[in-house]
Amino acid sequence: SRYPLYTQQSLQGGSRGGETSASKVTIGLMEVRGADRYDPKGLDELVRNLDAQVAGTAAYSLDVLVTVLRFYQLSLQTADKEVIAKALLKALMQMPKPDYKICIHLLPEKLVAEEPVSSVVLLAQHLESCKLRDFWAATNSCKDALSKVPGFYDAIRSYVLHSIGITFQKVSLRVLGDWLRLEGQSLQQLVAEKEKNAGWRVQGDVITLPLNQFNTAVQVKRTQDLIGFDSVAPILKHAATTA
Repeated sequence: SRYPLYTQQSLQGGSRGGETSASKVTIGLMEVRGADRYDPKGLDELVRNLDAQVAGTAAYSLDVLVTVLRFYQLSLQTADKEVIAKALLKALMQMPKPDYKICIHLLPEKLVAEEPVSSVVLLAQHLESCKLRDFWAATNSCKDALSKVPGFYDAIRSYVLHSIGITFQKVSLRVLGDWLRLEGQSLQQLVAEKEKNAGWRVQGDVITLPLNQFNTAVQVKRTQDLIGFDSVAPILKHAATTA
């Protein structure tokens, strides 16, 4: 078949003894290709796969997200805003990859302005501009949409940690907690794990992060080119004779 193909694999990389537990089966990467790519008959299958991706029982595929959103772009009357919101949230979870940018540019302004899509767009704007306190505050207004996307908060915290790591050399524990919206034992456990596996060093309330090519200031070497008198003598002599 030229239309979407399904493959199956175990979440743990295969079955044991030729048997596969039903609870561990996941749909593999869905391929979308050929002339039937935008056949309306395939939309339901694509949406089911997107739902499986969101649930974590199918391999993530940007291709599927883009194809679903393209369907809605070409046929606004069929657009399901709940599906769109889930697609955008799943794409946002892939940051710093540009998946969200790719998806949002497929949507007309009419759909972007309607709930729950508009709330997801606001979340993305705060996250992309690193307004993290605003981002976490905005999550309170779309808890229903976020509850349908398992792993969203963990994925965003991973992105925030990535951004912190390439931007700062030091950060206070209090600020880190604000940026991650973590506190107490949850924050302490994360810091302890990073101390063990990521090279963080904690002294009191200050966390020192490993240096890398992004959070290290570039040292500019200043050089001074000296011009010898012999180089300018002909010019001075010429100027003196023509004065």
